[in-house]
Order: sequence, then C-alpha cells, then structure tokens
Amino acid sequence: MGRKQYPSVFNSVLTTVKKLYLFPDTNIFLQCRPLEQVSWSVLGEWDQIEIMLTRPVVQEIDRQKGMGNGRKAKRARKVSSLIGKLLEAEDERQTLRERPLVQLCLRQKLKPDEPPSEDLNYEEQDDKLVGIALGFQKSHPDAEVRLLSYDTGPMASAKVVGLKYLTVPEEWLLPPETDDSEKQINALKATIAKLERSEPSFEVRFLPENQDKKPIQMSLTVFQPLSRKERDELLARLVARFPQCTDFGPSEAQERIPKRNKAPGILGIGLKEVFHPATDDEINKYRMAYAEWEQKCAETLSNLPSLLHKCLPWPEIVVQIENTGSRPADHTLVVVDVVQGNIRLRPPKCQEDDEENKTNVCLPPAPTAPIGKWELENIFGMSKAMLGNFARAQQFLSPSSIDRLGPLLHASRRDSRDPNKIYFKVGRQGEPRQRIEYECAQWRHAQSAEDFEFEVLCPLEPGTYSASVKVEVHAANLTEPVEDWLKIELSVTESSCLEVAEQMVTALGG
Repeated sequence: MGRKQYPSVFNSVLTTVKKLYLFPDTNIFLQCRPLEQVSWSVLGEWDQIEIMLTRPVVQEIDRQKGMGNGRKAKRARKVSSLIGKLLEAEDERQTLRERPLVQLCLRQKLKPDEPPSEDLNYEEQDDKLVGIALGFQKSHPDAEVRLLSYDTGPMASAKVVGLKYLTVPEEWLLPPETDDSEKQINALKATIAKLERSEPSFEVRFLPENQDKKPIQMSLTVFQPLSRKERDELLARLVARFPQCTDFGPSEAQERIPKRNKAPGILGIGLKEVFHPATDDEINKYRMAYAEWEQKCAETLSNLPSLLHKCLPWPEIVVQIENTGSRPADHTLVVVDVVQGNIRLRPPKCQEDDEENKTNVCLPPAPTAPIGKWELENIFGMSKAMLGNFARAQQFLSPSSIDRLGPLLHASRRDSRDPNKIYFKVGRQGEPRQRIEYECAQWRHAQSAEDFEFEVLCPLEPGTYSASVKVEVHAANLTEPVEDWLKIELSVTESSCLEVAEQMVTALGG
C-alpha cells in the first residue's frame, strides 16, 4: 500500500501571515474618513495591518481638540475619546476590520531611533514620528514597516533615512473644510445674491451684434467737388432744356363770357373774363429771375458736396437695454459715452427738429415766363376784394375748416411726464455728442427691450476713424451699475458727385 495522504491543513498553518505595521501621521485621523470605513485593499494585499498610534500623534491630537469648533477640533475630540478607550482595552488595541484584520494599537512607549540621524530633527513632530518608525524598523528587521502620510514633509524625511512610506489614497480624504471665514464669505455671497434677485437687472446688447467683442466695421462714402468743366457742361444742359423765354403772349386785352364752373351759383351772375397782357414790369422781373436762377444752379452745383453731406446716410448703431430683473428700476440713468477716439454719436432728431432742418438737395426750378392772364370781373361794380372776402367766408364755414380748429382748442392742455417713459436728458437730440444721457423715473421689468439709436459721425475726410463706446445703466435701487463696451471702426472713402449731379439735372421738371 502507498503512503497515506493527509489533508493540507498542516500546510496552511505553516503559511506566513503577511503583516503590515503602519505609522500614520496626525492628519490620517483628522482629515480622512473614519478608518473603519476606508478601503484598505488600495495599500496592497495584506492579511493583517496594525496601525501604530504613537506619542507625537497623541500629543498633536490633544493640542487640536482645544482649537475651537472647526472640523479638525471636532475630529480631534472624537479621536481623543477613542484613545481613552484604548487605554482601558486589552493590549491597548481595537479591531477596526476583520478582513483584512485591521487593528488600531496605542504605542506611546515607542522611542525614536537613537542616536538621531543627521537628517532628522526630533524637535519637529514630523521628524520625531519618522524617528520612532525607523527605530521600530531597526528593532524588527524582518517586519514590513511603512510611514503613512499625505504631507510631503514627513515623506521627504522618511525617504532621506531609508524608511519606506505610503501616500494616503485620495479616496480616503474628506472634502476640503470650510473654515469660519469662508463660511462668512459664503453667507455674504448668499445675502448679496438674495438682494440681487430683489433688484432690477439690466442687460445691454449692441446691434449689429458684437458677441466676440471685436470692433464693428463700418464704411462711409464722401463726395469730391465737381470740376469746373463738369459744372459748366451741366449748366449748359440746363439752359438748353429751359431756355429763356422771348414770347410773352398777346399784347392786346380781350373779353369773354366765363364758363359756369368758374363762377357757380350766385357769384356767377354779372361776371365776365378779361385777358390782361403781360406787362413790361412782369417781363423785366422774369428776365431778372432767370438770371438769378442760372446763378443759383451754378452755386448749387459748386456746393453740391457740402449739400449732400448734410443729408448723408451715416452708419448707425443700436443699443438695446432690457430690465430682466424682478423689480422696476427707480430713477434710472443711461449714459452712452464715447471714451476714446474721434467719432461722435448723434441721437435721432425730434420730429419737429427733423422737419425744420430737413435738407432737400435739388436744383431750383426755372422761372415761369409771364404770358398774360384771364381774370373775372363783375359788371355791377363788385370789387375783387369783396368777392374774395365772400368766397373766403364760405370756405371758412365749411365742415373741414371747423375740424381744423380742434387742435387749437386743445393746445393749452399739457400732459405731465409719463414715469415709465424714457426721456432725453440734456440738450437737443439731433446734435452730435461725446456723452449722451437718458432718464426714466420708473423703468418697468418684464417688458420688451428699449432701443437707443445713434448715428456714427466722423470727420468728412478719407481715412479710418475709431472709438470706444461705453454704456452705463444706473438706478437708485441697483447696487452696482451695469456696464458694457463697444468698439467702432469707420472707414471713409471719397467718390465723385458727378453721377448725383446728372440725376438732379435729369430730375428737374420742364
């Protein structure tokens, strides 16, 4: 018979247990999750881990537990209570986990390695902890000893003296602690955010859109004067189209019976039409007017660039401002300021100013030559003045004329300012300005954005002009003013006005 085989239980008893001695620094207890909750497998495959709680660590915990009510102090007091239980436990140890077997051991009697290494200063608690672990390693040469820390100081000291160390895994660490000052800052931020939510909130936008904050590129064409030859040729065309009249109609008076539609009703009784030839005075006035017309046409063509520049279609920008907050804004002030550059902004003119300053660039019409005229006369002796007064009385009493009196009857009524309307603050709106201000007594929220339109003006000389435009919105119940910037570049080129002049000559009626 062969040799009897026995179970391998005896072999398992003889297997060496892999045991690790860990010397943690104080932060392992104060800035990591509870040691019974962490994953120990990240440190390697060990059957048993003994956590050696030494005197330098106990002393630091005792110091930290009296440092107020922060997280460190609270954790230190909790660990200090655990140390008290360890003092009363058998062999001064406590099991934290079964697999692997993790035990916390109180080892205050361990001493630092003597004599101390030249690289260690036992006056420093970190170096003293390294010295204790080094001394334990030397007295247990076959043991696996490691320093466990998250700080570079003790790890550097361990490396210098040849002591192995492990870095605390990131997953063991607690989230960063919020100290009292940070808590106060966060509380203030929350208060500010609450106040801001109860304030108006303005959003400023620019049209054309400028999301990338690059300068808005614009262009403008100005006009060169006509040459003397061009002007003279155009004048010759005008004189050819509208020559001076030499025929002024019949030179003798005539009479005829008027048609009924010229003198209806009672006014048509006893009337006749009489032809009056053009007088010498009228003919002389016409000839003088014709000479003046030629002179005005010459002046208009000579000054055409300046006349065109008065009605030049300047480039425009639009500033959109909207109250996106939850409250109306009180006593709002909008400031649009050209901070740098040689560009000016011009708000749109008021309707009255626009009508008053409207420039119509055209050539004056040629004067009409006198050729005599037919007039109504009364055979009963009623004068022209009497006829005219009677006709005007009929016209004044017509329904349409009475309707025109309405605005005059109500002209004295003056409405007070609308508190929700935006008003131009200083000066006339149609003037170029470096700084423009608007005001509103109560700018409503949850309304559509308000558009502020501006013409962009610059010198009428070829070149490139630039500026930075700053927009600010202030309000009595707004903690901080809202501010935004826009950069503008305006390129000016020059062109002849001959084509425009030719169009004006063609457009002049016969």
